[in-house]
Amino acid sequence: EKDSKGEVTGVLADVKLDLSSIRPSKEEVKEAIRKACNYANSLGITSVNDFASDYQFEHYLEMDMEDEGKREERRLTVRVNLCPNIDFLEELKVRGLKTGDGSDFLKIGALKIFFDGSIGAYTAKLSEPYSDRKETRGKFMRTRKEFKELIERAVGLGFQTASHAIGDEAIKLVLDVFEELEEKYSEIRGQRHRIEHAELLMEEGIERVKRLGLFLSMQPNFLQWQGEKGFYWLRLGEERCGKLNEFRKIIDAEIELSFGSDGMPLGPFFGIKQVVINPRSNVKVSLEEALYCYTLGPAKASFIEHERGSIEEGKLADFIVLSEDPFKISPQMLDKIRIEKTFVGGFLVYDRERDQTT
Repeated sequence: EKDSKGEVTGVLADVKLDLSSIRPSKEEVKEAIRKACNYANSLGITSVNDFASDYQFEHYLEMDMEDEGKREERRLTVRVNLCPNIDFLEELKVRGLKTGDGSDFLKIGALKIFFDGSIGAYTAKLSEPYSDRKETRGKFMRTRKEFKELIERAVGLGFQTASHAIGDEAIKLVLDVFEELEEKYSEIRGQRHRIEHAELLMEEGIERVKRLGLFLSMQPNFLQWQGEKGFYWLRLGEERCGKLNEFRKIIDAEIELSFGSDGMPLGPFFGIKQVVINPRSNVKVSLEEALYCYTLGPAKASFIEHERGSIEEGKLADFIVLSEDPFKISPQMLDKIRIEKTFVGGFLVYDRERDQTT
């Protein structure tokens, strides 16, 4: 960005950079993935959606092939739904890959497409100006024509999409595009297209999401910024801030909802506590509902509910052992629960007592 005199301020807001010259080596990336898996296991995480770059994509594929048939020596100890940027679509087509392809540990997930940026960077696209920066309403990352062409291409090739849209104007554009395409492509509903974040989803937007059969992927962690005088409150003002992340309304509308962390922080119990103790009636959900949105909800959003998301006969033995029963403690203590053990495919990948002493 530049100041009023045209001088560069040193702040980069949602710009695309070519970082190829400083990319880590293949082995460095693989080691980072291994450590990330171990850390996720320590937080009770057995499956993730990872919006990986093109070069990370290659390293994931290699690791999965190298891990084939292994148990104790596995580096991928988290099942990964790999979600490349939609610009990678043609490469996936050449390789003959589509959403759902892959192994038990690595599958091709949704294609990520950015419609806007973030509230923090003033780049989430709003219908009205930011409260503390009246000269901007955020920005779209591509033209409307480009969005529609990309989504239509993905739909036609059978790919699921994950549209990053935070501001109400960006969400409206996503819904407009899918409404324009639904008459031409009857298969859209079955492809379980998602909106990522969908934070400023207005009442009309909830009704349109429901009608279109879209899935929502949202982050209770972001509620930490939504309180009075939090930076969301400063960016949007009290009235709009009160309309953010209306999880209660979304669940009541029977929309398929899944929760994630966006890595801020990664552990799910932080977000579970945030949403269960929230004082706003349009946000607060029950503990049972929150757990569903972190387990079976995401499994449905990723087409894997037949194998993951709940402990049932015939499903993969991915489960955790907790230090406390979350239903028997104060909601204020939910983020204090310790992960004692994590199992993936019936194999112990994390043991708190063992791993904290090694």
